[in-house]
Amino acid sequence: MDFIKDNVILIVPNNYKEPLIKLISSLDKPYNIKIYTLNEVKKKVLFDYDEKTINYLMKKYKYNYSHSKDIIESIYYTFFDDNFEDLNKIKEELILNNLLYFDNFFIDSLKDKEVIAYGFKHLYKFDLLILDKINASIKEDIINDYSHEVNIFNSINEEIEFIVNDIINKINNGVNINNIYISNISDDYMSTIKRIFSFYNIPINLNEKKSLLEIESSSKVLNNLKKVDKYLNEISSNEVLNKCINVLNKYYWTDLVDVYDLIKHDFKNTFINKTKYKDAVNVIDLKNDFYNDDDHIYLIGFAREYIPKFYKDEDYISDSNKPQFLETTNVKNNIELNIWEDILKNTKNLTITFSKFNLNVELKVSSLIDKYKEHKYTYSQFSNLSNQFNLAILKDDFYKYGNINNNLSILNYNYPKTIIYDNSYKKINIKDKALRLSYSKLNTYYLCGFRFYLEHILKLDPFNETFSSYLGTLTHEILSKQDEDNFNIEDIKNNFLKNNPFDLTKGNLLFINKVCKDLEEIISIIKDKEKDSLYQDKIYEKHITFEEEINGINVTFNGFIDKIMKYKESAVIIDYKSFDPDIDISTLNHGLNMQLPMYLYLMKKTNPNLNITGIYYQNVNRIIPSFDYKKDIREIKEDNLKLKGYTIDDLNIIKDFDVTYDNSKLIHGMRLTKNNNFYAYTKVLSKKKFDKMFEITKENIEKATKNIMDGAFDINPKIVAKKNVSCEFCNFKSICFVNDKDYVYLNQDKDLTFLRGDDNEMD
Repeated sequence: MDFIKDNVILIVPNNYKEPLIKLISSLDKPYNIKIYTLNEVKKKVLFDYDEKTINYLMKKYKYNYSHSKDIIESIYYTFFDDNFEDLNKIKEELILNNLLYFDNFFIDSLKDKEVIAYGFKHLYKFDLLILDKINASIKEDIINDYSHEVNIFNSINEEIEFIVNDIINKINNGVNINNIYISNISDDYMSTIKRIFSFYNIPINLNEKKSLLEIESSSKVLNNLKKVDKYLNEISSNEVLNKCINVLNKYYWTDLVDVYDLIKHDFKNTFINKTKYKDAVNVIDLKNDFYNDDDHIYLIGFAREYIPKFYKDEDYISDSNKPQFLETTNVKNNIELNIWEDILKNTKNLTITFSKFNLNVELKVSSLIDKYKEHKYTYSQFSNLSNQFNLAILKDDFYKYGNINNNLSILNYNYPKTIIYDNSYKKINIKDKALRLSYSKLNTYYLCGFRFYLEHILKLDPFNETFSSYLGTLTHEILSKQDEDNFNIEDIKNNFLKNNPFDLTKGNLLFINKVCKDLEEIISIIKDKEKDSLYQDKIYEKHITFEEEINGINVTFNGFIDKIMKYKESAVIIDYKSFDPDIDISTLNHGLNMQLPMYLYLMKKTNPNLNITGIYYQNVNRIIPSFDYKKDIREIKEDNLKLKGYTIDDLNIIKDFDVTYDNSKLIHGMRLTKNNNFYAYTKVLSKKKFDKMFEITKENIEKATKNIMDGAFDINPKIVAKKNVSCEFCNFKSICFVNDKDYVYLNQDKDLTFLRGDDNEMD
């Protein structure tokens, strides 16, 4: 490293700074060297900003944290191009309010210094503009041409087994464990790495950490900013306490409650690291971390789905608006490819591995290397625990699929007393004398008792909000206010985004705007459909809750009905869906598909004298019409918004709700013959059948209540029409080890004969 000399300014990647400082400090001679990251130089050459700057944009423009920061980061580009009118306007506004901070002495301080940029796998055009402003030279690494092959395995388990045994061989041959690294560890690998490394007693530092947001004591601080001192005093960990105080001290200039979103972001990105082993295998980022030829690196998960990374056009400044000094998405993808090609050529002691399957899907090996070596599992010379575990896997493979591995007989002979796993549920006693139920809980129980146990008794499946669920909540918020005076979708959207912070990408925001535009048309069509109905007493987002004693158990029921339309003593129930809904209730007698019947039950329990005209779903997702040459686009959209469900079979009642009932524009499939009879496909039920639906739902609730309180949580996924309806979206498939004997096969009653009652009423 000939650049280590006096009077030098080094500019390095973020992850190089600390190792270089450590390296230079260990040398015999002290050197007058200053080290900056490129991001630090950018802020000194152009401008810096802080939480006040971000807060200003969030408050004035109602942006969320992520969007505000994207805008500020994009303002850097205005120093090299005047065509960003909106960004220039915001820049001048921030300067006027003293919210951009300029270092007017930094460039002068570099005079008579040699400025060297070192360690970058690639410098983008904008990076070069920054370096050009300080006359920096670029120190490039010597280009090597090391050749590697990809070691291919059938599973992650076999892949990590190979790596651990290879690590042991390297250590036995004199390689220092602190010079051994693993790269590209995804969540799919974490549990397997922990297990197998523990089998072999090999210490590994996995960079595990928890954010302040994930720690109960610090999350209480965030949620009680008005009583911050009280909750700070309750924190027992000095490290957690000090990090909380450091975050809060950044906001000395304002009331903490007013900057909740900023503090939440900081808590989310401030981490408590797990204690590390002094001598251990470590994790490395090949793209960004500092390493040398003495290091032995395992690049795992070498799949084309992950390496090289594939960029999309999601930057704040889109490809079509990018100036010459910003790379387009295609160029960035080519650069990413070149970076990985250089990494592979320049890394000396590199072992590359690939598993054909991750925990969910089949993968394809990355095309960056065309030399492969297929591996098959072989038993270990170093770990009995590992061999016993893998023997169980091989036995499973044999019993389920008849596959015979060459190692099976050897391991069977050496470990004759292998424990056999019994997956059946062992009954537990439920001590609670109260129960809270909703449709979703009941549906989960009838799909599979064991799944209910894991989700709602052990609570192993915490809710993580996704963009889809966030968008669904916004959609419901808008629809619930459609009849308010001064209804304005844009205002509702902005208030929702402000009061419900979520890390939205540029693409997310664009999609939200598109959905809101579509909702304007959807609401217009709905109002047009309903304008002649006598059911004009409308209730939105109705929360229904009541308590009832069932078999000596206090049961609390909860439910939300999206929309209720009433006329006199009659009502229609509507539930919004973001997809084309399935109204099939042919398995209602088995406890499945109870959502519409459950709404009927809730309404009748709380309003026993109310007559139900119909129970429906309405698809309010973005309307993307399919082509129909007989209809224009408006007609197709109107069809998509028709109510789907079940209607009372009394024309005198129907006509008050739907004046177009003879060939309905409001209810899907509602149509009369010339003789004023319903068509065979029209979904109508008599009052007796609605009453029977109520009774069956009640019986299902009572049965589920008794079974839950009896601790009946058997593994019993349901098969309906040859389809497994229980396991497809279950997060616990790796826990239950379901067997063929566990499946419960249900018959569909397409004619709904279970609704006919004792008098065997005919349709």
